[in-house]
Amino acid sequence: MADSFLQRATDLAPQVKRALEVLLGRSIQADECVSIRAYRPRAAPQGSEREAAYRRLLDRADRSAARAKNVADSEVDAAIDEAAEAVRHEPE
Repeated sequence: MADSFLQRATDLAPQVKRALEVLLGRSIQADECVSIRAYRPRAAPQGSEREAAYRRLLDRADRSAARAKNVADSEVDAAIDEAAEAVRHEPE
């Protein structure tokens, strides 16, 4: 049995499309695809494991910040804007 489903909106059976629109709370447009994935979630870390994960996250953020310490804020903002724009308009 498949764990994921990917279908173009134009290929959905009408009753399936309606059910998905109810779940999404909006209409599905003809130029869209629908993706569904079923999986078993992992439990969130607890206690010392959670604290260690948080410390690793902060360390990673500190290392990233150190690499950009001599870069002007305006350049960082421009790079983020450029990346966000590229992702928004990336062809499928």
